[in-house]
Parts: sequence; structure tokens; C-alpha cells
Amino acid sequence: MANALLREAGAPSDLDTISRFITGFLGQASPGYPPYDIIQSGRGRLRITLAVAGFAITDLSVSVLGHSLVIRGRSPAAALAANSMLLHRGIALRQFQRSFALGKDIRILGANLDRGLLSIELESRAAQAPVGVVDVKPSGQT
Repeated sequence: MANALLREAGAPSDLDTISRFITGFLGQASPGYPPYDIIQSGRGRLRITLAVAGFAITDLSVSVLGHSLVIRGRSPAAALAANSMLLHRGIALRQFQRSFALGKDIRILGANLDRGLLSIELESRAAQAPVGVVDVKPSGQT
């Protein structure tokens, strides 16, 4: 469906791979935590950014299982000073798991945690097709 929408809107054909990637999870019912954005960051490149405020690098894991990108957040331990008492908990520091279907030609370039935002860079190998010149020779030569 996303692929058809992109074509109807007249999007460039190099977005076909991205739309196949997105199609894997657009129709899934998913909880709203943590919220995320998907950004096209270049030709054949995507960035998934999740809002994970309060999570440290040691609380997060990013892995590829089969054709799925799986991001997990383990509940961080809320540290209170010895003489402090929690009166109200309004900051959601719950564990989560978020999965995204990956196309066979999508690879993970890396992940970065900055100011509470976990960004995962993805690239389509199809967008990196080699470009070259093929010599044309007379028949009988290879």
C-alpha cells in the first residue's frame, strides 16, 4: 500500500525499496511507546529515531534477527538519593521492544544515542548498484 501511495504521488523510483521496507510495519498495530520517526536521509538511506529519554546505552540493545530489526529497552533503575522519597511517578521508564521488518537488501549502518534519541541508520544495497561502462567489441571477441 505504501509503495502504491508513493508511486501515485510521483515519488522517484529509488524510493521503491524504502516503501517496501516501510510496508512491513505500517499496517501493524503497535503501542505508542517509545515514539519514533522514520526519515529518508539520502538516496536509499533511512534513519529510524526513537525517543528513549532516561535510557542509558547499557539499557538499550539493537539487533537483527532474521529479517527484523529489533530494538529493546530494559527498564533503567531509577536512582534516588538515600534521603529522597518518590512522591509522583510521571516519567515512563518501562521496558519496551520495537520491531521493524527489513527487506532483504537493507543493511544497518550503525546506531547512535544522543540527548535521549536513539538513531539507527539503514541503507538499501539496491541503491548502491555498481555503475560502470561496458566495452562493446566486434563479434568473435570476448
